[in-house]
Amino acid sequence: MNKVTVTEEMVFGTYKKREKDCHKGDFGRLLNIAGSANYPGAAILSSKAAYAAGCGYLYLASLKEITKILVGVLPEAVLIPLEEIDGVIARENIDLLDRIIDKMDAVSIGCGVSNSEEIYQILRYLLRQKKPLVIDADGLNVLSQHKELLQNKRANVILTPHIGEFSRLSGWDVATVKKYKEHCAKEFADEYEVCVILKDAESVIASYRSDEVYLIKNGSPGMAKAGSGDALTGIVGSLLAQGYSQLSSACMGAYLHAAAGSKASLIKGEASMRASDLIDALSVVFAEHQR
Repeated sequence: MNKVTVTEEMVFGTYKKREKDCHKGDFGRLLNIAGSANYPGAAILSSKAAYAAGCGYLYLASLKEITKILVGVLPEAVLIPLEEIDGVIARENIDLLDRIIDKMDAVSIGCGVSNSEEIYQILRYLLRQKKPLVIDADGLNVLSQHKELLQNKRANVILTPHIGEFSRLSGWDVATVKKYKEHCAKEFADEYEVCVILKDAESVIASYRSDEVYLIKNGSPGMAKAGSGDALTGIVGSLLAQGYSQLSSACMGAYLHAAAGSKASLIKGEASMRASDLIDALSVVFAEHQR
């Protein structure tokens, strides 16, 4: 197995320069399905990260109370208030999603949505569509109980598990995943024809579309905070919406996430930085490269 470390030159050599006559439609529409009564912040963080990573439109589909909050913290977002059952996005919203899905360039789901039968039904619907899809957090927890959904999918899928989530998803114990994470990620990616970003101190990216495994070696211990994974989901979804390939979106997104985390730790300190600081630091990373 050939291991490739993702570098600054690789990422910014791929990142497309914005022409002077460009417009917001050139940079894609991301539908972010996120949040629940217990985790409203996950919807906010993932949405802010998506815009910070450059998508033209961000559509947040979430509980009505969360969309009300977002008006004040991210006025640029297009808000899609959803019906709920016991503080969780209800499956009845599938009809609404079906009316807008064709307008979207990519979809992300999972940040703070809760593991429930309702989310299972929505995830099953999304996997049957032909839109690039990022799945994180509770979306992964649903998949760990219903891996058959990946076998019958039509979407190109990126999964973003940390070690514990990947253990539940794959069936391998945590110690095995930690010791053989490149091999585990590649075997799972090949078996289910997906791209995996296996999050760790040094993250691993494996895709069934490539014989190589990619390593993310930048980053900071300060990123070990709640909300960092939500930020990654937003960044990767944003890149998919902008038209980058599945593998490029994963490698670029994971690198940019780590680079912003390192910048934030320098500004705020590793102990004090938050996921919000990482998202804010994305602008510093892009500014340094005139993107």
